[in-house]
Amino acid sequence: MLVYTKMLRSASLAGLFFTALFCADSSIAQSNTRITVNRTQRYQKVDGFGVSQAFQRAIQIQRLPPTTQTLVLDLLFSDTKGAGLTILRNGIGSTNNSNKDFMNTILPESPGSSNATPKYLWDGLDSGQVWLSKQAQTYGVKTFYADAWSAPAFMKTNNNDTDGGYLCGVTDEPCATGDWRQAYADYLIQYIRFYAQAGIKVTHVGFLNEPELTQSYASMLSDGAQAAKFLQVFEPAVRKSGLDVKIVCCEAAGWEYQQEMLSDIKAEGAENLFSVVASHGYATPPRDPFYDTPNVVWQTEWAELYDNWTAAWDVQGDDGEGFTWAQRIQDAFVQSNTSAFIHWIGAERGRGNSQLIQLQNSTIVVSKRLWAFAQFSRFVKPEAVRIGARSTRQDLHVSAFENANGVIAIQVLNTNEAALPVSLAVGGLTGSNIVHSWLTNNDNDISARNETIFTSGQFNSSVPARSMVSFVISKIK
Repeated sequence: MLVYTKMLRSASLAGLFFTALFCADSSIAQSNTRITVNRTQRYQKVDGFGVSQAFQRAIQIQRLPPTTQTLVLDLLFSDTKGAGLTILRNGIGSTNNSNKDFMNTILPESPGSSNATPKYLWDGLDSGQVWLSKQAQTYGVKTFYADAWSAPAFMKTNNNDTDGGYLCGVTDEPCATGDWRQAYADYLIQYIRFYAQAGIKVTHVGFLNEPELTQSYASMLSDGAQAAKFLQVFEPAVRKSGLDVKIVCCEAAGWEYQQEMLSDIKAEGAENLFSVVASHGYATPPRDPFYDTPNVVWQTEWAELYDNWTAAWDVQGDDGEGFTWAQRIQDAFVQSNTSAFIHWIGAERGRGNSQLIQLQNSTIVVSKRLWAFAQFSRFVKPEAVRIGARSTRQDLHVSAFENANGVIAIQVLNTNEAALPVSLAVGGLTGSNIVHSWLTNNDNDISARNETIFTSGQFNSSVPARSMVSFVISKIK
């Protein structure tokens, strides 16, 4: 049995062996695994799935040959040719040069004091992010999240936008130059206004990124109490500006530190001054819900940063493989009640493994991580609601969502070394419905399998070994 199942993970004709596998394991052959979807159990609303092209990665796409450029955009944002992503996370620059891959600030020179009138400088390009945002809009993307890694150097205790340092004026961090909290709030608001002038509505704004870490690139330190101190200035400024934008806090490197920050923010009475709790998955992944917050939860950055490039789905069980990312996305929504899941980089040059698409001159290589995202983001759109779903087998992981238009998407991840027949029951469905199923594994990239018309809310299917299948159900009119 073990020999045959290992062969299945690499064979392109794996489906021909299903019958033999079922007979080889009597427990599988005797009864189907039952998956039950309960539409009356309704959890968090979905905001979407996305990527970032910060730190001059956007301009890498912009400079591609036209045919390759279109291919990359399709792979990221198209519902029929790619992942159908719906969120773009842009970086708000803080550096007064473009050395390395730094992002330019809109305020390269200090106005002299925190109360002086700033002289903003806008090039209309923003390291290619304006162009990319406009391209994303043509695919229907409406959620644009602008996040700052740091305030400009002269607003900080270390007089540098890199290497940590604190925003002048937050708790326990006075500066001889004054309290720069209001100036930083105005700075972020002006950035949003520049995008509005370019025809791009920024829907979400953040002011920190991994605030527990000192980095050689743009970085700024903060604990929860210090974040609250800034929010007490920032939230009123946003409200007064008239901008329809939601504040995000605080982009910790992992779930554990973000929980600590939340507790400290609540202790300061500032938990109602922002709308979205954001954390990354690096240090501690999203495995439990946050407490102490009524706010929406986003996972806003995560990638495999240290391994060499791999495009594999499931070969060695590495962190960068697509199968691993399918599990991570599903766990974030089911176990941590996240409403959005954003990968670090969508496409870039280089031999690292932090991107979904590797750019190679005029050619590209697509990783299976992209197709793991597609299993969710193609079929689960903003305003969808996660609904109850459970399986009778522990090695068959399930999630389910009902879209605003009534279409139901059920993701089934088979971690077993054998193919499994499944019987699905969806409560509350009446009349005739049609289900389309889509498969991703070593041999398939979100491939259409079949379609079935069913009544009474039940149908039978199968999930190949070490694979993900999305069942997409719609009403027959």
